Amino acid sequence: MPPAGALSVTANDMAHFMIAHLQSGRYGNTQLLQQASLRDMHRQQFSHHPRLPGMAYGFMEQYVNGHRVLQHAGDVPGYRSLLFLLPGPKTGFMLAYNASSSALRQEFVTEFMDRFFPSSAQIQPLDPDVDADLSPYTGYYRLTRYGRRSLEKLISLFVGTFFIGADSAGHLVTRDGGRWVEVEPLLFRQAEGAGHLAFRADDRGQVTHLFRSVDMGGVFPGAYEKLAWYETATFANEFYLSWVPLLLFTPVVWPIAAGVGSLWRLWRRRSSPRRTWGMRGAQSLAILFSVGVIWFALGFIQKSLRMVEQGGGELIYGMPGDMHLLLWIPTVQAGLAMLLVGFTIQAWRKQYWSLVGRLHYSVVVLAALAWVLFSVQYNLIGHLY
Repeated sequence: MPPAGALSVTANDMAHFMIAHLQSGRYGNTQLLQQASLRDMHRQQFSHHPRLPGMAYGFMEQYVNGHRVLQHAGDVPGYRSLLFLLPGPKTGFMLAYNASSSALRQEFVTEFMDRFFPSSAQIQPLDPDVDADLSPYTGYYRLTRYGRRSLEKLISLFVGTFFIGADSAGHLVTRDGGRWVEVEPLLFRQAEGAGHLAFRADDRGQVTHLFRSVDMGGVFPGAYEKLAWYETATFANEFYLSWVPLLLFTPVVWPIAAGVGSLWRLWRRRSSPRRTWGMRGAQSLAILFSVGVIWFALGFIQKSLRMVEQGGGELIYGMPGDMHLLLWIPTVQAGLAMLLVGFTIQAWRKQYWSLVGRLHYSVVVLAALAWVLFSVQYNLIGHLY
């Protein structure tokens, strides 16, 4: 069972907790926390880079308008919260509301800080180096907060991906419209802001990681790994999923084509071509594999939506039984794919069908192998659970 990551308290109790943190550990006449303990709780304990916000004990650092903030956000389906403390001016607030969007939380922080703690420093815009080689930094990065050996790896295709490009003026450019200028090796600052991006390189000088403040379910220090071309969502969509329609249509197209061919031969009064058991077995196995893809895809979507509606707790506390059974389909398909490869070799050796028919069958088998590879890469193999 994972450790608890939340508090269930009344508004009054949370207010007392905040007051104690803003008054040297004291609430009323009671010293709840020793001052040394409080200093440790508020002091930065970890950061990916000296110029980036980090983490204290139980709090995440954030800098807004130049002011250091200690905060901790919370998200569950239909509910958002934020504990927000400014230890210097001894001010804070607790925000909680029923909604599935974090927009209100972000807007409230901006309006609150601009109204009561506006920026007092003038940020000097930075001029980029037009001749700088930014290609080592560009590409797709993936947030490291995902399950590498579980079904959750599939979610990383859709959530937590960050793209960095470059423009002709010498800026790094991010999808949120930010423009970044290199201020020292592996460190970039916003051209017209105070935010930073930090990078890590390996012994060969290849950029491997990105570090930045992430605003996703609250602000926290985010670490990203740079993705190889075959790990990106673009590749998965364009390569793997381009094979899926072929598998989906195979159980429909082949019987229709066979029926049309039979009617045409009947009309032309021609005899049907001889079909061996090998031909029948090859086509039947391919149809069985394709039906498995359809069954798995529909079942997976339905069960995933149900788990999301229930807050995802089923995945946190163990794989649901029906999902466990569903994930055995790709496992069986891995074995079927090997048989399909054997049938393909036999089809070419024994001249099954016409040349076009053999080519079509070979493409279907390649699609099946691509599906199995996708299942292995994203942990859709049932025996893992």
